[in-house]
Amino acid sequence: MTPGRAIATGLRQSFTLSGRAMRAEFWWFFALHSIGPVLLILLAFLFGARALLLAAGVLFLVTMPGVLAAIVRRRHDVGRSGVLTAVTYLACIVAMVLAIAALIDTAITFATDQSVTGAALDEVDLDDEDATAVLVFSSPMLATTAIMDLVVGGAIVGALGLALLSILGLPVAILLGLVALALIRPSQSGPNAYGPNPHEVTT
Repeated sequence: MTPGRAIATGLRQSFTLSGRAMRAEFWWFFALHSIGPVLLILLAFLFGARALLLAAGVLFLVTMPGVLAAIVRRRHDVGRSGVLTAVTYLACIVAMVLAIAALIDTAITFATDQSVTGAALDEVDLDDEDATAVLVFSSPMLATTAIMDLVVGGAIVGALGLALLSILGLPVAILLGLVALALIRPSQSGPNAYGPNPHEVTT
């Protein structure tokens, strides 16, 4: 399967949990989901195009449902249920987002003596380099920090981020490794309970 076709299939089946997905279909779409935003961020820093930072966040969020669905179908391809694998991946991402968002909030608080909810971003006195670094995570990171400030208070958010990173860092890395191992197995030959082998389906 070509990269273009894999990405198109992933987008088209973003909410399809039935059927099977071969390795190429999953991994090319996962590359769009994970590497695509990183490339956009790098380009944003290289060319000073802040709109690309927002695009990176949007791309990550828009492709998240497709990746979760593709994880389920990829596990189906080896004859296993994929719900637990998808939930594990989502939990790891949520943990990382919360930890990073908390640390960003702490950094802004130390730099400006106010939390993210203390003022709008355009009113925070940051130089261009710091402002660009903050905007990298403007979607969804800063929204997350604002919600965390409102729910638990700005003073607690930084400690929460450090705790999440120190306590969950290694387990999250291990879980992501196990998820990757579960998704690189070859297709089960012939049809299984989830459908025909995608390698054997003629289109």
